[in-house]
Amino acid sequence: MNTNMNPRIGRQVKHFEAIDIKNISAVFSEDNVYRYTLEMKYNDRENYRNTMTVILKNPSSANEKKADNTIRRVEKYVYEKFHDVSHLNILNIFAYRATDAKDLNNALMLYGLDYVVGLENDKYIKSFVKESDYIIKAWGGNSGINKKLYNQRINQVNNMLAKITKKQNIPVYRVDGNGKGNDFYPFHACFWGYNMRLIEYRQ
Repeated sequence: MNTNMNPRIGRQVKHFEAIDIKNISAVFSEDNVYRYTLEMKYNDRENYRNTMTVILKNPSSANEKKADNTIRRVEKYVYEKFHDVSHLNILNIFAYRATDAKDLNNALMLYGLDYVVGLENDKYIKSFVKESDYIIKAWGGNSGINKKLYNQRINQVNNMLAKITKKQNIPVYRVDGNGKGNDFYPFHACFWGYNMRLIEYRQ
């Protein structure tokens, strides 16, 4: 579907210095409207094989060469908190690329939930979660996105995750934003402080 909406895509920054820049990979749709996955490795973790998957709201400007502020924050936080993690995967509950939530909401209201989720998104979520040793949920509140549809999507993702993480006994976390965030709306990674603690979900 060609929408010609042209959502704003924000500025890029350098990836965190511990990231192996040469081995970052990403899966985009052919038209670059969607980013389904972003995978990377840490430079000095060759002796470890554990994989962390962080699930955010939706992609912005990060790609194989550059990060955005949220992705860089995730890269550093995971590096400092999980010393046994060598691989980091970034997924999103919506694969539609937009820096501003209002642009995502505009597309959602015009074209429906499936459009902003992305045709292949659930396939990648299931596949990557199955190969993960740890999960952090970090999609935050609705931020102006239609709340009913946002909640519907969260329920879809939570049900998908639970079937896999319970069966495989994969630990699932959220970051305690000094009292902000909760199990349904886990504190968004763009606001993480590096000293903030992790809360493990009860499976």
